[in-house]
Amino acid sequence: MTAPATEGMLQHAVTVSAVESDPVLDNNTAVEETFVRAGADLSIAKSDGGFTAIWNEPFTYTIAVTNHGPEAVAGALVTDIFPPDLIDVEWECVATPGSDCTPSGPGDISDLVDLLTAGTVIYTATGTVLEGTLGPMVNTATVSPPPAVSELFPGNNATEVGTRVVAASSIFADGFESGDLSAWSSSTGSL
Repeated sequence: MTAPATEGMLQHAVTVSAVESDPVLDNNTAVEETFVRAGADLSIAKSDGGFTAIWNEPFTYTIAVTNHGPEAVAGALVTDIFPPDLIDVEWECVATPGSDCTPSGPGDISDLVDLLTAGTVIYTATGTVLEGTLGPMVNTATVSPPPAVSELFPGNNATEVGTRVVAASSIFADGFESGDLSAWSSSTGSL
């Protein structure tokens, strides 16, 4: 017996018969009904690109949410509460064909997305690292299925990234230098 391809009722009937005469035929068949809920495996992955966060500099996270199926999902909730040390966050989202997410927004992500089977949405979130931040800067993103969909593998519904943070210090010209200053560059000190 195979479960239905979509959410719905699965019915199975059993009938008994005999060669002998049966005075009550109404009880020879039994029907069992089982409601089958839709199921999907949603996963989320987050990356800081392997970069170090620098005070007063822009920093970017990438968050990818994928539906591994077997069911398509409408209204999965993607949530990312950014660390308080990352300010003025703006994000953008792109979806594979047939899937959908909010194209852009400010601040934390709390977005309802639609994902076809094998569909993906990718968020790119950029903010400025607050001066004085002590590393690591830790951030967690999650995805939750809508109530009508069973999550088949909940272990991959959250992801966490810890990012090293450094203070920026600059070497600067004060007007008393001579020669070519183009080779001068900034250096960083680790926290």
